[in-house]
Amino acid sequence: MSNRFACRVTRTAAAFLLSVISFAAFAKDDYKIAWSIYVGWMPWDYAAEAGIVDKWAKKYGITIDVVQFNDYIESINQYTVGAFDGCTMTNMDALTIPAAGGRDSTALIVGDFSNGNDGIVLKGAGKQLADIKGQEAAKRALEIAAAGGHNLLMIGPPGAGKSMLARRLPGILPPLTPEEALETSLVASVAGRLRGGGIGRRRPFRDPHHSASMAALAGGGQRAGPGEVSLAHNGVLFLDELPEFHRQALDALRQPAETGRTLVARANRHISWPARFQLVAAMNPCKCGWLADPSRACTRAPRCAGNYQARISGPLFDRIDLHVEVPDLSAADLALPPPAEGSRQVAARVGAARRVQNERYAGHPGVRVNAAAEGKLLEAVAALDGDGQALLMQAAERLRLSARGWHRVQRVARTVADLDGSPAIRRPHIAEALSYRRIALERAG
Repeated sequence: MSNRFACRVTRTAAAFLLSVISFAAFAKDDYKIAWSIYVGWMPWDYAAEAGIVDKWAKKYGITIDVVQFNDYIESINQYTVGAFDGCTMTNMDALTIPAAGGRDSTALIVGDFSNGNDGIVLKGAGKQLADIKGQEAAKRALEIAAAGGHNLLMIGPPGAGKSMLARRLPGILPPLTPEEALETSLVASVAGRLRGGGIGRRRPFRDPHHSASMAALAGGGQRAGPGEVSLAHNGVLFLDELPEFHRQALDALRQPAETGRTLVARANRHISWPARFQLVAAMNPCKCGWLADPSRACTRAPRCAGNYQARISGPLFDRIDLHVEVPDLSAADLALPPPAEGSRQVAARVGAARRVQNERYAGHPGVRVNAAAEGKLLEAVAALDGDGQALLMQAAERLRLSARGWHRVQRVARTVADLDGSPAIRRPHIAEALSYRRIALERAG
């Protein structure tokens, strides 16, 4: 059902906030306005929650009952049949649908262009980075991942906050651009998951259970439909308890993680689905989870860690840009007051870094973030100075970085520099990027 709140605003304010309002409405003091969730119309909800509308209610004497609809089409239908005095809708719908239904209306069309950054977007409600005490290194890695679209793996004991961190990633990501929103909505429509027939601006966040099959993750089934990697296109694919997934299903992620597409092959058809997703994974260091705590570790440690971590193939591990340890929190950490910095501040830095990348890759179709840059383009945008080159070469020999690992360090360093506001990549940026490649999984001997 719809959500209602009563508010009072001036006639002028009402006119500027609505797309369509009926002629008869101007002769009234009490109004009913319909709206549905869309990035440009969220001020209705925000204004009510923040008390902005109540402020006008005390000054003027017009009562408006604002009703939120989950279905955009239904809100227009209710307006057209006369159940509401006004309704928010897109320009072309405002100019055609009410008139076709015999409803005389006045349409207020806002003529400025929106690139998706000037709306009030409420996402990740109730999930703030300020909820998490400690784990500053993991928060920094999460910020870098969000800024550059990088894959992230968090390793730590149970209850350290890995899942909490991952579920706060949507709250610091920028909204989808119009082009991304269309791509994402097309995939959701084919999969039958497009709610209300509308195009949203929130980035997908998919978190399948570790029992998911290869077809569920990569796509397939009888209809060769899109899988989780495609439903997470332009968004986040979160795999909690990573080693618990089927090995075959995890290895099916290797190609789409590299190419941004997945191919579903059947005897009579081959279908390619977009799959430019950001992989975020979390795992315990061993089966019991307490490898680093001898007092709680099982009797098979440390050999059990090798067997457990060997479930993740080396090639998949190598495709993850950021590897970060999330240690167990002490009682002293938990007793600290909440951190002063929350999701809003981090999202502002992420947004600034994304705007730099939008300008940088404007002439390169298919590349929107640093994580997608490759080849000559990567060498051009992530060129290293002498000190940075020497540090990376030294670390590559010590860490035995593959060619893929080398390039991923470059991409992460480029993102760190963007967050720092630096046009050039300097030695400290390389050093920080290398710090996220230092974790080597235990392998069973």
